Amino acid sequence: FTDCELSSVPSEVLAINGLSSLTIDGNQVEELPESLTPLKNLTYLSARRNLLTELPDSIAVLKLLKTLDVSYNKLWEVPIASLLVLTALTALHLAGNLLESPPFELFATKIIVAISLMDNPPLRSPP
Repeated sequence: FTDCELSSVPSEVLAINGLSSLTIDGNQVEELPESLTPLKNLTYLSARRNLLTELPDSIAVLKLLKTLDVSYNKLWEVPIASLLVLTALTALHLAGNLLESPPFELFATKIIVAISLMDNPPLRSPP
């Protein structure tokens, strides 16, 4: 579903049982579905180059997610509490967003081994 001019995640995608990888790069998606439960088997989710302004707290249901790439969107913050419960998450790509403060709490996890923050506004230092 790359570069398909989608404005939302197609409902047909949510109906695919056991889907483990989803790429919706280069579209015009403004938000992920509020209920991500149908996608609970995802290990890889890429929504690069869209118009996302936030991630839903329901991202916490993606317990098997290893890679989340939401680079080059319009995110100004991420739901840290929801991301902290993703114990399989090893790579988080947040480059090219509007983040002013890095998600410091996520750096403390021993699970996430790669966090990309380049091309954001100048980031504030930890308090």
